[in-house]
Amino acid sequence: MGKTRLSLAIAQDVAARFVDGVVWVDLAPLRDPALIPSAVATALGLTPAAGVPVIEQRAVHLHTRQTLLLLDNCEHVPEETTDLGAYLTCQADAARA
Repeated sequence: MGKTRLSLAIAQDVAARFVDGVVWVDLAPLRDPALIPSAVATALGLTPAAGVPVIEQRAVHLHTRQTLLLLDNCEHVPEETTDLGAYLTCQADAARA
């Protein structure tokens, strides 16, 4: 269907609206949903911090930035990517409050 190509084209069209850019994460090669947090962290250029869970590290990193995060090929891990999106949204909302 060309979903990836369409997503990337839209991201390119709106990239100027995101001061800190666009980050694309291809989840297709992941067979273990537990690897999603690390894949996103790697795409963001984060290195693990001792004693800080990866998901919290990402939330802290993203809440101070204007970044479009594209999670591609989520079909095989829908629950995990939905949970990740909800968590990051809640963290962003809390940071704005």
